[in-house]
Amino acid sequence: MARERKKLERISAVRDARLFIIATEGEQTEKQYFEDLVSKNWYGYFLALSNPCFELWLLLHIKSLEEYPDNALDEFLENKKVSSSRTRLEAELINLLNSYNKSNLDTAQFLPFVKQAIERAKKLDTNPKQRWSNGLGTRVYQLVEKIIVG
Repeated sequence: MARERKKLERISAVRDARLFIIATEGEQTEKQYFEDLVSKNWYGYFLALSNPCFELWLLLHIKSLEEYPDNALDEFLENKKVSSSRTRLEAELINLLNSYNKSNLDTAQFLPFVKQAIERAKKLDTNPKQRWSNGLGTRVYQLVEKIIVG
């Protein structure tokens, strides 16, 4: 099946050659989050991983991991399915928000708290010179800072 091509709109007065390519494991959640976060694309390439998944980044918008006991943090890192359709982190988001739909993300529940999520993620990033975290953590904050600061 041939893909439908969309016409690109160009603004001739502005030259911004920056581009972000966001590769995710999810089909909808991450796309919706970043589309609602920013209305333009920027430059270069940048790798921002979440361990174990993007839902950790979303959780940091709502609650600090310092508020959880060690056994809960271990469960988050393992992120096993707790039901036929939900992982541990997805279940935690449902617990805190009363709903969570990764196919139709309600970004209004998260975007007002981006700065808190950035600060919480920075605290988790104890070895920023490492390529990525082997423990519970996310570097999505670095990508978000580049997008919102420009």
